[in-house]
Amino acid sequence: GEDMLRNSLFAARRLAQRYSHPGQAPPFLPGGLSPALPFPRPASSSSGFSFLGPRKLKDVAKLPLLNTLDRTDLARVWTEFHAEHDACVSAVIDKEEHAALARRAAAAPMFVVPVRREKGFFVLLSQWQDKHFIFTYLEEYKKDPGNAKPFFSLTVFDELVEKKGLALLRGEVYFQQLSMKEANQLMKNVQKFYQGSERDYKLVETFNKSPRDFDFNEVLRRVP
Repeated sequence: GEDMLRNSLFAARRLAQRYSHPGQAPPFLPGGLSPALPFPRPASSSSGFSFLGPRKLKDVAKLPLLNTLDRTDLARVWTEFHAEHDACVSAVIDKEEHAALARRAAAAPMFVVPVRREKGFFVLLSQWQDKHFIFTYLEEYKKDPGNAKPFFSLTVFDELVEKKGLALLRGEVYFQQLSMKEANQLMKNVQKFYQGSERDYKLVETFNKSPRDFDFNEVLRRVP
């Protein structure tokens, strides 16, 4: 509720103040933005986040065709479909992994995810919104929460979970400051903390519910 949002925003602002020197941010952010995908920017939510990508699986792929595939072919087609895409990454998770991710994301919707680059890193702030993780640059959020631009989204398409036992993940880069390698690692890091061990998820829970006890250095130790 509102208390959790207040807690997580407090933690995000405190983190931005602590990790905000040039060596830990891409040199071309937040200026010089060039859209990677031609989506208009909608109105922001109360937290400053907004979503740009497709909201339903039918907006991305031919759902009747996917329904005819078995699990193995479904995973293969989804992976191959995104393999050569210059602004998207993808993954496939099973029913149990999806259940854990959805349950945990609803309970602890915000988190900070570092992205390593060269010898440093920068930090993206994420928020779960109805099957979508939306990411904005933490330093930009610190400066103006109401107008923080979405840089990346990770959508969890669950339309085929009951029938096929699989959920389809699609990550989209909106501004070309993220490479596909970085976007893929960002997606894997989200999966690690939201559908991995209880030890990893505990960091997410602490960030949302007990921000004064949150240890960002422990997050850094656990990401490649």
